Amino acid sequence: MARAATSLVASLERSLEALHGLRVPDFEILDHLVTAGKPQVLSELSKQVWLSRSGTRLRVRLLAASGYVTIGEASSPRDGLLVSVTEAGVDAHARALATVADVVAGVV
Repeated sequence: MARAATSLVASLERSLEALHGLRVPDFEILDHLVTAGKPQVLSELSKQVWLSRSGTRLRVRLLAASGYVTIGEASSPRDGLLVSVTEAGVDAHARALATVADVVAGVV
């Protein structure tokens, strides 16, 4: 079972990178933002995608540089940064989701 999971993640990583320029954590962040349907506080987002806060911050900054998310200030300074998915991010997520489905169908 562990070997199959490792194989699946490796296949996802290769396919997402080659076809969309995304890594698995990038897809997970986009997936969470699209599914949530509203901006997310960075610290809460990191808990949802199982990355450290610094790891999430790095991936979010790279996604912002690609135009897939925007980063703003939360309403409360205590909450820190607020991450929103852009229309380009929604489109990238949809394309990547189709790839994820294809990879999973091929592995399962």
